[in-house]
Amino acid sequence: MALNPRLPFRSLLLLALLAWALPVQANEVTALRHSSGPGKVRMVVDLSAPPVYQVYTRTSPDRLVVELLDTEATNLRPGTPPTAGVIARWRVEQPTLRRFRWVVDLDAPVPADRIKTMVLEDPHRLVVDLQTTWEEERSLPLTEGVTWLRREVVGGFRGYLLWNELAFDPQDPHLRLDLGLAKDRLDARETVTAMARRTGALAALNAGYFANSGGPLGVVVREGRILAPHVSRRPPRTVLGLTRERGVLFDQVAVRGERLASLGGQDWSEVVMACGGGPRLLRAGRVALTTNEEQLGPNGNNITRVAGRTAVATTADGKMLLATASGYRDNHSQGMKLEELATTLLRRGAREAMNMDGGGSVSMVLGGRKISDGVGCRLPERPVATALLLFDERAPLHPEQISLKLSTARLPADGRSEAQAVVLVRTASGAPVPDGTPVEFQAEGLAAPARAGTRAGKAEIPLTALRLPGKARLRVRSGYAEALGAIELQAGALQRLVTRVGPGALILPPAPSAGTDPEPGQPEVESVPPTPSSRTQILEVLAEDAWYNALPGVPVAVSVDGTEAGTFPTPCEGNLQLRLELPLEACQVTLQAAGLDPVTVPIPALVPAQP
Repeated sequence: MALNPRLPFRSLLLLALLAWALPVQANEVTALRHSSGPGKVRMVVDLSAPPVYQVYTRTSPDRLVVELLDTEATNLRPGTPPTAGVIARWRVEQPTLRRFRWVVDLDAPVPADRIKTMVLEDPHRLVVDLQTTWEEERSLPLTEGVTWLRREVVGGFRGYLLWNELAFDPQDPHLRLDLGLAKDRLDARETVTAMARRTGALAALNAGYFANSGGPLGVVVREGRILAPHVSRRPPRTVLGLTRERGVLFDQVAVRGERLASLGGQDWSEVVMACGGGPRLLRAGRVALTTNEEQLGPNGNNITRVAGRTAVATTADGKMLLATASGYRDNHSQGMKLEELATTLLRRGAREAMNMDGGGSVSMVLGGRKISDGVGCRLPERPVATALLLFDERAPLHPEQISLKLSTARLPADGRSEAQAVVLVRTASGAPVPDGTPVEFQAEGLAAPARAGTRAGKAEIPLTALRLPGKARLRVRSGYAEALGAIELQAGALQRLVTRVGPGALILPPAPSAGTDPEPGQPEVESVPPTPSSRTQILEVLAEDAWYNALPGVPVAVSVDGTEAGTFPTPCEGNLQLRLELPLEACQVTLQAAGLDPVTVPIPALVPAQP
């Protein structure tokens, strides 16, 4: 099907569906706008026609993509994004002749239920509302005596905060809190995950400070034996102690010979397990930071910056809390200050609390899996010297096993075909989890609900294919258990060739040689510039299926005014860019691909500029 040479330049971007009698002009983005409100950003794309679009998210890194198909844009840029909330930055891109994207880089993954879209008319608009701040809190029983709370604060004061907390009664006879040593030695380091798996602990938490060479820096007591003293060159720091009667103590403690000496006058003679850390955070229900006294402030090992945190606390009703606070990408510069940690523990009902080692050492492990990393963290787990290990002799209640069954392994990448995902969630014993246990879904290449609840241990959701050929992935998570699935999204058959004529440039013949200087008395010969006889012309070609998917590897035969110029395959990235040598006069480039009528692109004459 030939293009009409009388149409304006932009009409070279045509949708040449074989079933259509006339070429149709692509949609055009006429403006990009945005506005901000409390906890929300509205993104608006003004268009010349109703949009064909898809809105989806990506991970690694986290992104939101507003994608318009059968659409072009010319030199449009969105304004500066809002600085608050989950948005880090944004940009626009046109990866192919027919796809336009507004890409938003995020500081946290955005669940599907935090994104709303609308299509409006008069004028035609696509509106995307992105929630930029929210809090989510989920509580899950690990056993009859241990509860895990997970709280995400997105777009708050720190941009992103992940709070993990274990709550239990230290007097519970079914529970045992122990102190783990790296590789059961005092001169080694080991990850908390490895210690938890090696010992079979229900949960584990990084504990005290350590030397780079290995081994703890601070008081260590196991089974009533003092294994390591306080650091002699520093004041005694806060120590967690557990007595024979399962009482929990916090105080600055020194080792005096064969005994523990509390600076606050407490009796530590019955302590059978102890681990040093510091500083103190809470005393009698009030913030009581001891950073200066313990030389953990500006005049010592300064740990007062924003960083990942690990804390141990007790509440007024006798519960014990083990908690971590994590940032989005890492725990070296993201997380909390000590004052924030203390006030957060107060809000959680704590009365007594202390800080443990933080920063890159922060690790909470459940069921042998680390769950304290921020969602964007890709750093390896740091080996430490000590860990708090929690054991429970009762059967676990939390999700331990997830099986994911997809109704199909392949779908057309057409934006509408559906599949079903069936998820079975079981405890470690194989029993179905309680009804209403939350199951979360994170999809790439598929549209899926953000979450569902179980019934008889099962959750089922619909999936819809996006127009993104390739492997679509589904990640399912419940508690700390997760499963992965994949569906191959397949492009359709070749339906059309889309073209765009780019800039041309004159090809000048070589200039004549300068020769020698004229003889004396002979006139100088005036230099005549070479006359161009041909030009180079850029022609971009896109092969698409009926769903606007770019098709790589399609051989396109090219001829100029009936003379064959060659056959060129379309590349993986989308547009085939041809640099053709053409005459200066008007000509026609004809493109032929298997199964399609020829597409003729008129190239107007290129007139050299007058000197």
